[in-house]
Amino acid sequence: LAPLSLKSVRKLQEKRFVFIKILAIIIAENAKKVSKIKCFGLISRHYLEGLNKLETLDIYFEYWEEGGEVPGTLPNLSELILECNFRPKEAINISFLSGMEKLKGLSITNLPLQSLEPLRGLDNLVWLTLKYVYMDNIKLDVEPISKLKRLERLYIGNVELESVQALGSLGSLIMLTLDSTNVRDIEPLKGLENLRRLYIGGNTSEQVKKQAELYFSHVEDIEIWE
Repeated sequence: LAPLSLKSVRKLQEKRFVFIKILAIIIAENAKKVSKIKCFGLISRHYLEGLNKLETLDIYFEYWEEGGEVPGTLPNLSELILECNFRPKEAINISFLSGMEKLKGLSITNLPLQSLEPLRGLDNLVWLTLKYVYMDNIKLDVEPISKLKRLERLYIGNVELESVQALGSLGSLIMLTLDSTNVRDIEPLKGLENLRRLYIGGNTSEQVKKQAELYFSHVEDIEIWE
């Protein structure tokens, strides 16, 4: 890789933002100042360690490499976005999330997950997006999400849910989207008094439509679609 020019380095220092294809482009002099990274390709732990001011990490990769993971030693990380193009055949372990206590936003797309258990300790999480995170023929257990008491926005898409019972305890929830989750019963959600936006689509039963009318008159914006 060609070294960055002094002019480019100064721009990085001024904007404190790095848009890169390979994280190795970040030179040592800037590592301690970087607060946002958007990149293509799974990142080696080596390149992330020491980025103590990193707040946002957005990774889009073609394949999830064997043994790949994001280190949990990023003390100020508040937003993590992981999206994979080619879906892995094996379930992914996201236990590396357990150490990210300051995380406020998390998005995972097209990664089959072994379990949502590592989300249980993310007490500061405010928004969460889960798309295509299912394993074939296995319903997703969202019980660990029930512990996220500060969660305000939740999107679950293209994954069959075991039940929404656990989501009924998310008292801070303002917006909830359940897209193609095969939900048949939303009565457990009726106690969400702060809910203002409710979107449910895909494989929606007549019962869900009736329950939406019956239990969610306080919700400002409701959309139920096939």
